[in-house]
Amino acid sequence: MAQTEPRGDTATHVASTPLYRVAAGCYIGLIVLLGAWLVWLAPPPPGLLSPLLIVFLLPLLLGLRGVLYRRRYTLQWAGMLSLAYFMHGLVAATGPASQ
Repeated sequence: MAQTEPRGDTATHVASTPLYRVAAGCYIGLIVLLGAWLVWLAPPPPGLLSPLLIVFLLPLLLGLRGVLYRRRYTLQWAGMLSLAYFMHGLVAATGPASQ
């Protein structure tokens, strides 16, 4: 039996509203931007690339399926997780310039 997607808000899923689509787009944009930053825009030393990809991208990729399927609990913890990335970005942008 095929599983159908819920149409509106339920206890475990959120409705597909414009606000949800903006949030999901920003989450996917964060994954793409972080991947591009680590691989192409400002790559770390060669020995640190793989560990940094795992540390930075794996938590975001673990929640991607739940965000795309509009699971309420995953959206909640993905929002809290993205705040940590936001704080990291603020510290990196306002901290001393690297040499």
